[in-house]
Amino acid sequence: MPDEFRAGRWAAAACLCGLAVSGASPAVFAAQPGQEAQAAQTAPAVPAPLLVAHVAKLGDFDYATRTAAARAVRRAPATEAAPALVAAVTTSVDSYVRFKAFVLLTGLLDPRLEDFSRAALTDKNDRLRQAAFDWLERHPVPALAPRLIQLLETEQAEFVRPSLMRALAALDADPAVRTALVRETARGLDIFRGAVIEALGLRRATFAVDALAKVVAVDGPLRDVAAMALGRIGGSEAVALLAPVHDKDPGVELTLRAAQCLAEQQCDAVRDDIVRQWPTSAARGTAGAAAGALAVMAERGDARAMALLVEAGIAGVRDLRDHAAVALGTVALRAPDVVLGWMADNPAQGSGVLALLKDGFDLMEEDVAEEAFYASVRASYWKAADGSPVRASAAALIDGLDF
Repeated sequence: MPDEFRAGRWAAAACLCGLAVSGASPAVFAAQPGQEAQAAQTAPAVPAPLLVAHVAKLGDFDYATRTAAARAVRRAPATEAAPALVAAVTTSVDSYVRFKAFVLLTGLLDPRLEDFSRAALTDKNDRLRQAAFDWLERHPVPALAPRLIQLLETEQAEFVRPSLMRALAALDADPAVRTALVRETARGLDIFRGAVIEALGLRRATFAVDALAKVVAVDGPLRDVAAMALGRIGGSEAVALLAPVHDKDPGVELTLRAAQCLAEQQCDAVRDDIVRQWPTSAARGTAGAAAGALAVMAERGDARAMALLVEAGIAGVRDLRDHAAVALGTVALRAPDVVLGWMADNPAQGSGVLALLKDGFDLMEEDVAEEAFYASVRASYWKAADGSPVRASAAALIDGLDF
């Protein structure tokens, strides 16, 4: 992700009834939730030749070709898709195909994913290792805690180590993991420290408050990240720690204000200030911080913050739009039901949301998280009543985002 989105990332159809939705029929979606794992267990040993061909194209240089291949695999019966994907993960000589096959397999809830993830932890394929850690973040395996702690000493790939940090943070009930996480807030490259600090905030890790306070107290590049982590954790201690801290950088100062209001759970005034200042935020260097703060508020169910992100993104010039798109994408990946529910309630802005999410996902490149988003939306589609706004919105998301 470009550096200009760091603050926002860490902090952080025109009418659906008239939108052509090729995925509106249940026949084009994979099995209903709960059926994927069962289907995978009964899948034939030999994958269907057509699915094998589709999986092989997941690494095609042409975007349209590989996207069409992924859509075909997602829409195939799990009994056919699973064996083709498993074969690719375990035997393909194309490292990108192995990675994409693993990602698509996560959407099927395949019961073999834990074994594949274990095997991938030291694989030479950086993308596959990252995907494995991302899966373990969402499906923690407590028995792996010692192994993940050990990997902190060897895993140094720029885009992989942050995923390792998040997978480890998901096991923070383990005292040894807590010790390791606190240690990592103070050592290594800033990009790695930032990843563990963000993860601690997302986990609302009260055990790390003292360590985060030390980072906030220093006028350094991670002050805003640590402040937002404290804001997410909340509570009287976090409020007291954040209150006296200020920064000469306007973006960091805005993040400090947002963190304070989040810790106090009283963000209306700060949110409204962000809205008033949004048109000039790029010139003042606060766009990333503003979008990131709105994203956290929206994740917590602030419908006004969600609406402001959408409006800002649709109407914004390129730089502002990109910040809003990344922020909205972050909300979608962390709180899919928030975005789906908002779209169902605001169908007139459906096409704008789809365009922003598409841009945001492209900028973020969070493959496993995006696949989890697809799986969540697909589950919501099946749960919703036929003809309901939620089902229409879910279909539009799946179709419009090339899932």
